[in-house]
Formats: sequence, structure tokens, C-alpha cells
Amino acid sequence: MSKPISLLAPAKVNLFLHICGKRSDGLHLLDSLITFAGIYDSITIKPSPELKVSLKGPFSNKKISTKNNLVLKAAKVLAEFSNIEPKIDIVIAKEIPVASGLGGASVDAAATLKLLTIYWDLNISNKTLFDIGENLGADVPACLTGKTIRIEGVGEILKAAKELPPCWFVFVNPGSQLNTKEVFELGLDKFNSKYKNPKYPGNLNELQKMLFETQNGLLKSAIQLVPEIELIINKLRDTKNIIDARLSGSGATCFGVFPTENDAKMAAQTISIANPDWWVKAAPLLNKWDKPVIG
Repeated sequence: MSKPISLLAPAKVNLFLHICGKRSDGLHLLDSLITFAGIYDSITIKPSPELKVSLKGPFSNKKISTKNNLVLKAAKVLAEFSNIEPKIDIVIAKEIPVASGLGGASVDAAATLKLLTIYWDLNISNKTLFDIGENLGADVPACLTGKTIRIEGVGEILKAAKELPPCWFVFVNPGSQLNTKEVFELGLDKFNSKYKNPKYPGNLNELQKMLFETQNGLLKSAIQLVPEIELIINKLRDTKNIIDARLSGSGATCFGVFPTENDAKMAAQTISIANPDWWVKAAPLLNKWDKPVIG
């Protein structure tokens, strides 16, 4: 394909994240319900004399290494598997904060794999693509599904989940980056049990019930590294009509869940005015990714 091809990669949100144990190889066993939000990185693939990654956008200069970029790794692995010389420029417009718990690297890598299967016209099975994704990172297979999904194991066990009811998020980050490995290595004083309610929320009351019955098992570790996280969650919970608030992924971004766009935007405005140095965004919950755009 000679025409550019693009895909919006939405922020990943762990509605709950239970740390259920640890394998002998050091990897932790997870139970999480993952969905997405309407804050996007944009990935565009276009012809180039050589493989390269170009960065732009408000978070393009936040200590991102193009040499170790997960998108670059994804392209190299898929090119090697398919015996293709990757003469492409992968342009990443970064709108998702880096190392923030919103899965920016994972959604970008997943979007790149999705786009390259089209760009290179690959006849590749979903299983093979998901195996490649699993080797890139624990969240990549979930992001490859492009829809609300339950994950278990170390992220490789994917279980279907029904679409969640419409609602809005408010995301808040104090301007801090957290390394996922450091958060896990800080030490967990106890493991969580799996969430056993087999019914997924069909309305906002059921969503609130699920949030009250679950948690983010990394919260305590993340607060030790970035104490402002506790303050942010409390500020979110003080806003009007909030359903609940918690840490996203390994942090440092926290999110509140709101029933309407107006509730979310009012809360975001209140927090942003009081804390002008924080990154604050309101965005809708997305149960599905958009399709790639060619040309």
C-alpha cells in the first residue's frame, strides 16, 4: 500500500485491577476489566526509505526513546515474522500522557500491529497477532481486541465482557510518571481475590456496585511513590454526582466516573481551576475502537 493509513488509539482504563498472585518467573497474576476512553494517540503509517518513528503532540518530548519505543518493536517483530523490509515512517501524535497508567505504549503498539496487517496486506491469524502482542507487553493483547474485555493470567487470558453503560470519565494526573515495574516491585502486602460476580454492569447503578466491590491492588504502592494520588482521588470524590474514583493501571493518573458529559466537564473544570498544574481531561467511555482510515 502506498497511501498513508491511520488509526486512533484510545486511552486504556482499568475499571478494576486485582493482583491475585505471583508466578515463579516473577510475573504477577491479574484480574482486570479493561475498557477505553475518548482520549487518543493517533498512529499513521506512511512510506519511507527506512523504518523510523516520528513523534509529535503535547507528550512527544516526555522522555520517550524512539530506539526502545514499543511501536518500533512491534513493527520490527511483525516485519521479521512476515519477511518484509519495513520501509515505513510511523508517526505517533501523543495526546495520552507517558507512563501514566493509561496504556499509551500498549494501545500504540496494538494500533501499529492492526495497521500493518492492512498496510502490508498480511494473511495472519488473530492468534499469531495476539501471540506477538503478548510478547510485547501484558496489556497489548487486550488492546488488540479493541473492545471492553476482561483479562486474567498475566494478561494473556482474554474473556468476553458485555458493553458497559454510557458514562464519562474525568482523568487527573499531577504531572508525574510512574514506572509499572517499580510500582509492582515496591511490594504488595497482600494479594487480591478474583472478582467473582459473573454479571457485568448493564446500567449505572450496577456499574457503581461493581466499583464498590472491586479495587486497584496497586493503589497503596503507587501512593508511596506519588503521594498526590491520594489527594487526587479525594478531590475527585468530592465532586458533584460522581459514581466513584480510583487509580488507573499503575498510575499516576486517577479517574472519576460520572453519569453525564455535563457532570464530567463541570468536575474537570472545578479541579483544573483549583490545580492549574495538573493534567485534567473529561472523556466518554468507549466500548469499541474506531476503524482505520486510509488516505
